[in-house]
Amino acid sequence: LLLIAVVVLEILRQERYFTLATVLASFGFAASITLFNVDAAIIRLNVYRSWHGRNLNVPHLADLSDDAIPALADEFLRGNIPTYAREGVGAILSCYRYFEDAPHISPYDWRSFNYSSWRAHQALEEVRPELAGYVIRYKKYPVRVRTPGGFLYECRKYDAANDDDR
Repeated sequence: LLLIAVVVLEILRQERYFTLATVLASFGFAASITLFNVDAAIIRLNVYRSWHGRNLNVPHLADLSDDAIPALADEFLRGNIPTYAREGVGAILSCYRYFEDAPHISPYDWRSFNYSSWRAHQALEEVRPELAGYVIRYKKYPVRVRTPGGFLYECRKYDAANDDDR
């Protein structure tokens, strides 16, 4: 958008309005990021793709921000989602729940409160009873989740630098 504005200003010989165009483009970008939840879009796209035979990338989706959790909870509670996709989404929610509940990991206190984390916490509390069959395996890095169907998913992308079992 800014590139188009620069070209138009060049053609019209109105370069002095470049600063105004830059400021307006910046405000437009900031407003679009505020209004559009990128993490929720990533979740919905990945779940949709898993419906069509593509792999659900659990470690990547478990690394998204708190903005992704309400979308994950919506997908998990949806009745028409295939079992394998539901178990993958449940594993992701279990990972988020583990890292939220682990006092030795969670660095949050009241000063870090924000609306996104509050909504994420509410969504996790809503699905908590449904996640009873998901077992967290945290003794060795990386943390893993075993689903009720017996699948094992990692909560984070594997990082050999953090592996204590070398």
